[in-house]
Amino acid sequence: MLTPYDAHYQRGLDYYYQGIWSEAASQFAAALRIEPGLEMAASKLWSCLHRAGHAEDAAAVFRELLAAHPESAALGLQYARALERAGDPVGAEKQYRGVLADSPDNSRGHQMLAGLLAARGQRREAKQEYQAALRAHPGNGLAELELHILDAEDSLRDRGAEPGERERLARHYMAACRWDDALRELTVALPTGPDSVEGLLNTGQCLRLLGRSDEAAARYRDALRIDPRNTAAASGFSDAWWTTGRRSEAIEDARRLFEEDRACYLPLVMLLERKARGEVVPRKLDELERIVMELDVLGRPRDAWSVRSAITRLAGDDLESGKDARMRAFALQLMDARFQDAPAALLESLVDRALAFGGMDAVQHVLVRLIAVKSVAELDAEI
Repeated sequence: MLTPYDAHYQRGLDYYYQGIWSEAASQFAAALRIEPGLEMAASKLWSCLHRAGHAEDAAAVFRELLAAHPESAALGLQYARALERAGDPVGAEKQYRGVLADSPDNSRGHQMLAGLLAARGQRREAKQEYQAALRAHPGNGLAELELHILDAEDSLRDRGAEPGERERLARHYMAACRWDDALRELTVALPTGPDSVEGLLNTGQCLRLLGRSDEAAARYRDALRIDPRNTAAASGFSDAWWTTGRRSEAIEDARRLFEEDRACYLPLVMLLERKARGEVVPRKLDELERIVMELDVLGRPRDAWSVRSAITRLAGDDLESGKDARMRAFALQLMDARFQDAPAALLESLVDRALAFGGMDAVQHVLVRLIAVKSVAELDAEI
């Protein structure tokens, strides 16, 4: 039986994943009035207020909750965060330091204060706070990552760009979900020729997660023309196109790639499978069957087998759809708990990609990997 806190929190998550931010915020606030010390609900409440366009009201909301529960470090940190985003860095720093005075071993508090100090250019003090976060909790992967980023930025400034250094810094930014910063470094560092595939993939990922889907699809297309069987490029291409909502145009673009080079069949298969999953009666199976025949004629049985697997998955969708929906919801909750600061759209994209290409077995594999990976970007690369 669900506790009152769990009931509010679960309803909040349901609204959250539907994008109903105001209702979700109300449920998370109700949960916090029952259990004010739980960081997950406090973090989700701030996220909902921000996404609903009420970031300027977040400070007042958390101030009210904190007045009723002044002992709650979770509420105190989110209040400081709200002040920071509202343009009051001095008030935010004072609030962070107040929480840390009462809870000096609060690793997340040191980490959040370090982020504020770094943004204000106080790099030495920021490093000290990240180090304090790691002393309090050596497993704080985000604090460790941000400390690496500060060191890499200082090295780049002091010694200039050595070969590969900008690319390494860009990968650090991506692991921290700092897509704008990563894109800036990749734009400067992107090589040309056969060695550019990794750079194109990383650039495409940054553009996709910044909402620049057309530009992302173009970068993935460039990568596919260099390496037509690259599964990461094919997956990114289909993800980028799909988010535009222009499904027919997406399939036509993938079909042109397939016509240019029969080795580049994966984007078309992925998009056709996605489209078929959204139909009551899949109508794209015949086109997938034609791709199988072409690949068989070209003497490529392993590629043909992978397309047949897609057909088999689609044919069984009506039996598994209920299980898939439950698994999707469960996976999103676990991933959200593991990567609290990751955008909801990114987590949904990861789960949907795993479901599309491997069903529940693939999602279960992703959940197992949550224990080992250090960042959502690392998990994204594995999928």
